[in-house]
Amino acid sequence: MRYRPEIDGLRAVAVLPVMFFHAGFTTFRGGFVGVDVFFVISGYLITTIVMGDLAEGRFSLAQFYARRARRILPALFVIVTACIPFAWLWMTPDQFEAFGESVIAVLLFVSNIHFWQESGYFAAAADLMPLLHTWSLAVEEQFYMIFPLLLIVAWRLGRTVIFGLFLLLATVSLVWAEMQWHFAPPASFFLSHTRAWELLIGSLCALVLFKRSLPANNWLAGLGLAMIVAAITKFAPWTEIPGIKGLVPVLGAALIILFGSPGTQVARLLSMRGFVGIGLISYSTYLWHQPLFAFARLRSAEGPSPVVLLALCAASLFLGWITWWLVEIPWRRRGNVSLRSQKVSSAAAAALAVALFGFGVSAAVTNGLPQRFPDGPRQQFTEGRWSRNCLFQARGGRVDFPTEECIFGEGSFKIAILGDSIAASLAPAVIDRFRDMDVEIHQLTHGMCMPAVRTIATTPLAVACADYTERAVQYLEEMGVDLVVTAASWPDFGQSTLYDGQSISDMTNAQRDLVADDIESTLKRLDAPVLMIMPYPHADFWILDTAARHYLSDGELIKELAVPLEQFMAENAVALDVLSRVEDVNIAKVFAHEAMCDSEQCYFLQDQKLILSDNQHLTRYGAEKILALPSFNHAVTNIFHDAGRIPASRENWASD
Repeated sequence: MRYRPEIDGLRAVAVLPVMFFHAGFTTFRGGFVGVDVFFVISGYLITTIVMGDLAEGRFSLAQFYARRARRILPALFVIVTACIPFAWLWMTPDQFEAFGESVIAVLLFVSNIHFWQESGYFAAAADLMPLLHTWSLAVEEQFYMIFPLLLIVAWRLGRTVIFGLFLLLATVSLVWAEMQWHFAPPASFFLSHTRAWELLIGSLCALVLFKRSLPANNWLAGLGLAMIVAAITKFAPWTEIPGIKGLVPVLGAALIILFGSPGTQVARLLSMRGFVGIGLISYSTYLWHQPLFAFARLRSAEGPSPVVLLALCAASLFLGWITWWLVEIPWRRRGNVSLRSQKVSSAAAAALAVALFGFGVSAAVTNGLPQRFPDGPRQQFTEGRWSRNCLFQARGGRVDFPTEECIFGEGSFKIAILGDSIAASLAPAVIDRFRDMDVEIHQLTHGMCMPAVRTIATTPLAVACADYTERAVQYLEEMGVDLVVTAASWPDFGQSTLYDGQSISDMTNAQRDLVADDIESTLKRLDAPVLMIMPYPHADFWILDTAARHYLSDGELIKELAVPLEQFMAENAVALDVLSRVEDVNIAKVFAHEAMCDSEQCYFLQDQKLILSDNQHLTRYGAEKILALPSFNHAVTNIFHDAGRIPASRENWASD
């Protein structure tokens, strides 16, 4: 295979924007498309190598996978190992547990699936995940588990047939990515079937250039570079990638590969020593940058400054060069050393892999080893969690009722907990409040789903809500309930909602009435008293992470986290107005913010205990404070009395 220095230069154009994007530099707000460029380059290079070996009759699957292992694993093992001591020192138990799980996923090359299930790539917590970026390695390795086999089978059919097959597969993958982005964007972003088209575009380039070259074309190569730069500077985290818009950077990379051969201005630019040098170390640099940023953010109470982040970019390049020189090059040349040396080094690598896997398992099964911290912080970190128990998600598929694992207690008095993840974070406290009583609790909580059968949030994550809520309500109608506790992220739905296909992000009075009627009519169908947990303050930062960073930076527990009451009222004005129009006499409203706010401030931390875990979900302590409100207890007591029941013990009720 003829060496093309401009391809290494193109790697630099891919890795630098990714690094600057993760550093938070707004000029590179679309820098994540560097990964898309990497996929095209990888598809081109691997296809060229495999076809060359097939043409010469010397292709071996075993050698192919061994070569991939030597290319990928040594540097990866080094970076994962280097992360462990910093994770031990600077991660909360929840973070350390999640880190251990991510180590396992990385070693099994399923980290894309792991992070798809655990988080959104652009979520706030993503900044604190040292191994998040390994999702792209998993995509490549999953692709290359199948791709060589496909090429072997199709090889005898000729290059024209292979080109048609790859073009068909790329088209299907692209269409799938575009469609899936609209109803499940995290899956579209992370999973291999929606990323395959980007690698296949590189493969198509390899087919076109196999044993021949196209005439160099300055204009087309220049257009390709301009398309990549435009994507880097004009795209944003919410751009539909890897859908149709992903064609901009992907086809840009393809144009450079096809027409940016030596002699063009683009080739001269990308073949400059600086670009080629960064391209050579791009893999190790890519591996280093995310852990450096993540641990810097974990360690700093206020977050690293732009100057520090720029220094970390430089450190990523330096460590990338060291790792390339001391790890990547020696392992790639292992074919030139003695068989004995190969066996020894392979055994050492296998032992390290087993050790890393063992670490991941131990961190996961011990709940993040909270014993690493003194009693005070340990208690704060542990109590700062919120329960995701019985919180269904769209990616989990259709939920069938009844869900036996989400029925708690036994009794003739039936309570339903209905709503989204806010209701799920409230549920454990509700379940405990009625424990040892003649009560049976049914938890019906689904991510993003408010208790309304027609009002659907604009976010694609809520596509399952209409069907889920309708069937949940039907189930409760048939069963019969005595009390419904409902909660939702009302401000989110109130400001970002579809109603019968019409956008009401800026709602008129008539539209607000429609949404209120939807909520009211849905709840009235249950023919039972309803306790509606009203909006409470949300934060614009992650509470537990902020508390942890403060402790790790200053060695003390944080004393206060709060926002002005006026800010809460302004941010929730639309939601509060809509909910004020829900006026059915059977719906009692519990003003949850009263558990957090005084006349001026709303507090996320009281008595050194966190009320919120992340930016909106209740900790157990926060949920108990809401249930301790007089409005909640008076309403429940009246409902029990009206039903002819009296709570087994008055000790179950606080603040009567």
